[in-house]
Amino acid sequence: MSRRILSAAGASILLATTLSLPALSASASVPAADDTSATADNTTPSPRATTAYGWGQLVNYVTPDGSLAYCIDVQADWPSGATGGGALVGGIGATAATRDVGGMELAMLNAGLSQFGQTTDNDTAAAVAAFVYAFTSQNHPGYDGAIHYIGQKADGHDAAVTAAFNSIWAWVGENWAAAAGSKTATTTITMTDSTTGYIDVTVDPAAATGTLALTGAHEVGTGATSVAVGNGSRIDITGDPADGIADYDIRADGSWSTPGGYASEAWMYETPGQQRLARGSDNRSPTPFTSEASTTASTTFQPIVTSEMQQTLVPVGGTIIDHATCDLSPDSTSTAWRRNRDGEGVEVIWDVAIYAKLPGEDGLPDVPEGRPALGTAIATCDEVGDVMKASFPRPDEADGPITAVWSLDLDKQSDRTKSVLQGSWHDAFGLPDETTVIPRVTTKAVPSVMEGEQYGDTAHHEDVALYPDTAVQTFTAYRITDGQPVCDATTEYLTESAPIMIDGRTDIPGPTFTATRDMGPGVNWIERTYADDTKQVLLSEGVCGQEGEQTLFIDRPGQKLASTGFDGATLAAGAAATTLLGASPFVVRRVVRRRASRTALSEGIAG
Repeated sequence: MSRRILSAAGASILLATTLSLPALSASASVPAADDTSATADNTTPSPRATTAYGWGQLVNYVTPDGSLAYCIDVQADWPSGATGGGALVGGIGATAATRDVGGMELAMLNAGLSQFGQTTDNDTAAAVAAFVYAFTSQNHPGYDGAIHYIGQKADGHDAAVTAAFNSIWAWVGENWAAAAGSKTATTTITMTDSTTGYIDVTVDPAAATGTLALTGAHEVGTGATSVAVGNGSRIDITGDPADGIADYDIRADGSWSTPGGYASEAWMYETPGQQRLARGSDNRSPTPFTSEASTTASTTFQPIVTSEMQQTLVPVGGTIIDHATCDLSPDSTSTAWRRNRDGEGVEVIWDVAIYAKLPGEDGLPDVPEGRPALGTAIATCDEVGDVMKASFPRPDEADGPITAVWSLDLDKQSDRTKSVLQGSWHDAFGLPDETTVIPRVTTKAVPSVMEGEQYGDTAHHEDVALYPDTAVQTFTAYRITDGQPVCDATTEYLTESAPIMIDGRTDIPGPTFTATRDMGPGVNWIERTYADDTKQVLLSEGVCGQEGEQTLFIDRPGQKLASTGFDGATLAAGAAATTLLGASPFVVRRVVRRRASRTALSEGIAG
């Protein structure tokens, strides 16, 4: 049988001691079981203890303290008598066919017994027993000697026991002595955002183990600030900045221990006149060392919003609704929204204002100087993806394009929020997605009429391209009474016309009528634009008595106006009356839209 050595670490020692002794060769004879010569081991069968493990005569025994121990003396009888308590010894003395074992050999023996001795697996127990004989046998020491005993005493389980023995032999060769290496640990802290990161660990020697004490962070999942680590460990961490603090330190202080060599000792149990037993002490001399790492993380962030009007047109009585989604600027120092220690995101306050938008004002960097806000609102958000809603009643004092601007004023934030923000911010003025339209409609009513002449009204639309395809127009005339602009059921003269399809046209003429004296001084026109012929959504409505929306009745020269008492010959007086009522031939004026109840009609027309 060829000789096998432990490993580079243990080979030189074992070759200089145990393995330098005579060993079996492939052609050597194995001592007979009944051979009692001075060079033969005692192979008389010994009953196996009922609570021990192994095969044949390669077994372990239960000691008085409950631990498992192994026979040292190959030729002695098994320990059937009263076994004494264990004693920690620094050497194994020689007896018949048993070698002296001490120093480095005893350290190797201690390693194998400590690592594998307390087993309840039969194959492993038998392999440990053979391992002990490899050190203590005078006649068959070393690797080949152990294989000899497995062949003789493993009760036919040679293959499984040999495999287990080879594993033990290799492990001891690698681990009995102090681990080599520089005894250094490198801990690298990497933050993927302001509070999320990980720690990578590299240790030399690789067998070293340690504990990282975390400051300013904790382990993800467990919340622990003290984490056991080894070579190649990666610890996911979450930073713990104090509320209102923008920049904070994260530390990882390591306490490490590299395995030392096994002590040259073993526990020995004696049974008078019979086998001595041994077990490992588990004692090593670890070498401590430390490591440290730190980094500074910044939680400063820059919130922005992406906003969009929720309707293309704002109907009469409707509400302007704008939605904004919170996000982070590409220039944000931190790529994560800051959270407080209670887990809630930092709350940011936003100002929202709507303005009239003039032609050419698309995407201006600032609100035009002197432009008054038509409405303001406040909204808040506390994380990326939050959707805020701002709503405004349709303003009376403007029509046409209305645009919204969202802004963050640093000075309006709480102290805890202000300290972690990079600065103030506002979006551009006049962004197309941030613009809605109050429909603009002007009229060209026939300004004056005499009896028998035709009159009517025409509506002019500036925003017809935004209308739904179903949009319709109607016209209603109300008698001017006592010179007052009253347009209701008491003054209605010509009922609301049938809906007229707008169909993309800019100018929509209404029906025409023949003037008669019963129209009195004249009529006020009210044009109405609806989303469809159900007339549920009123897009635009004229204002009663508005200049340009009146048709005045005048007498022909020489006729008496019974209804007014004017002399028909005084045409100048009639003309003066016409002027007083605000009429001039074909006056075209922009109509200021009348605001109705916010709850009376639909809030908007979707684009």
